[in-house]
Amino acid sequence: MRVALFRDGDGRARATGSICPHRGADLAQGRLVAGRVQCPFHGLEFDGTGRCVRVPSQPPGAPIATGLQLPTYPIVEQQGLLWIWPDPSPPVPSSPASFRGLDASVVPRHYFVRPRTYGGSYLNVVENALDGAHLAFVHTRSVPGAPESTGSWHISMAPDGRGFEALAVADSEQGSTDRPLEMPSRAYLGFAPRLVRPLIEPFLGLDVVVRYTFSYDLSGRVCFHTTYRNGCEDFLFAFLTPSEAEKTLVFAGHSRARGANPVADWAIRSFMEILVEEDGVALDKLSQEARGPAGLMPPAVIPADRTSLPFRRLYGRALRAEEKSVPWALGRSTGEADS
Repeated sequence: MRVALFRDGDGRARATGSICPHRGADLAQGRLVAGRVQCPFHGLEFDGTGRCVRVPSQPPGAPIATGLQLPTYPIVEQQGLLWIWPDPSPPVPSSPASFRGLDASVVPRHYFVRPRTYGGSYLNVVENALDGAHLAFVHTRSVPGAPESTGSWHISMAPDGRGFEALAVADSEQGSTDRPLEMPSRAYLGFAPRLVRPLIEPFLGLDVVVRYTFSYDLSGRVCFHTTYRNGCEDFLFAFLTPSEAEKTLVFAGHSRARGANPVADWAIRSFMEILVEEDGVALDKLSQEARGPAGLMPPAVIPADRTSLPFRRLYGRALRAEEKSVPWALGRSTGEADS
């Protein structure tokens, strides 16, 4: 499905098909003229309802062929995001859930990275995002010195069954506990010259971390949520949607309450740009066997896989609920997931 996004003359967001019904030009590469999208090939103009309202090559007032019509898709604008329902049936749910990480009263400073297209299926990209073990090997510039161990996590399913949350928990002599792990915060300033880093850190407003979680929701949102002792919160998030079988659109961002100053803004922006670039490079290194909607299920499960298993379980259930096949099968010997 190819979509053209634009605002009509009233400023309302619109989503239509992007293939011009005349000769197949990509309307997403056209121009916006008086709230209408103009075909880059012959200048045909389409309004927000998908109707062709102007054909420059024919006399004014001449009837326009009824076949010059674009499909349209329900679209909701919420918290700075555009949500599209690419299906003829009514949207379920009727509107997307609000996200605390984009609530300006909680985290007034937001930064969105320019959208990227990653070379991997939706499953590939989500599992990469949820994988804490890759930080030490992939994010050597954005997160230098990240620990190789993934630590202990307590995983809980969302009450509505649409997602899960993993809470970093403290360890004891008897093993992991249910107590949130408290730890000193660390400034990841690998993008800055070493001598400059101590000058930047005071501007970041960091404090002791008292709660750290990451979560996944079937809306395609992956989120890393940090709460500090001073009450401030950070959200590092990405909204993911498949564009093709082996390509995924990534809308990543960061929001925070701390460090309300231009130096911190620059530091977060630099960090996020490098972080997103590193993930794209890593996904490009996937073998062809690992790409596609089924991914590649390893013959053995390591601790770092613990978060991908509940994701596959949720995603598989959602596919079955839509009467679609689940393109992978997980062995029940792990005790973590079903097919």
